Amino acid sequence: MPIRDLSIEEWHNMCAMKQKLRCLEEQILLLEARLAGLSRTVASLAVAEQSGGAMIHIPGNMHKAASISEAGVRLNAAGFPILARDLLVEFSDPANIIYLGVGWWGTEPWGTWGRKSAELRFCPGEGYVGGYLEVHLGVRSVVPLEGQRPTLKILANGFFLGEFSLSGLQKMVRVRIPPAAIGEGDILMVLVHSDPQTPEPVGDNPDRRTLGIGLASLLLP
Repeated sequence: MPIRDLSIEEWHNMCAMKQKLRCLEEQILLLEARLAGLSRTVASLAVAEQSGGAMIHIPGNMHKAASISEAGVRLNAAGFPILARDLLVEFSDPANIIYLGVGWWGTEPWGTWGRKSAELRFCPGEGYVGGYLEVHLGVRSVVPLEGQRPTLKILANGFFLGEFSLSGLQKMVRVRIPPAAIGEGDILMVLVHSDPQTPEPVGDNPDRRTLGIGLASLLLP
């Protein structure tokens, strides 16, 4: 069959359909993150039932190291890296990939790029005795030449923490995690980018990756 040009109406309909598909994909990722949080809650309840129905939670003990990673990072009993206060974790250092879950590309001189959805994993270090926990993320994004600025949605153990505007320049995002999202201390943070981009080809080595959030650093002040 001969190929014909799309009419203006057909073009607009196709763009609207693509936008709806992106929104559905984002909603699915958010639901998956929330289901992961619910699964962790159910697992904790099961442990509590086996312990006689009481949830044993001692925040002061959650940061005690059970092992040490090959890079020298302390890990708790669940294998989550312990994030010490005032320690700037820079993701340009390959040793710090232990704080990263699924959804990341390799490290670069400035940090690392994520995909549509990417995970951070850590446990509060010494000094945390309950209550809200604030973490700082150094983030950036590839910004399309046209259209709206991308945004970043952040969840922790299934709890929605906020949505943040992104730009091509690195910025610091402050995230407050409520006690209900911290639970026993193992924090799985999901970073969902609204509109991942493939950079324009540069020279003889074009980068054809689809890039979501750019993560430079993690800090627990």
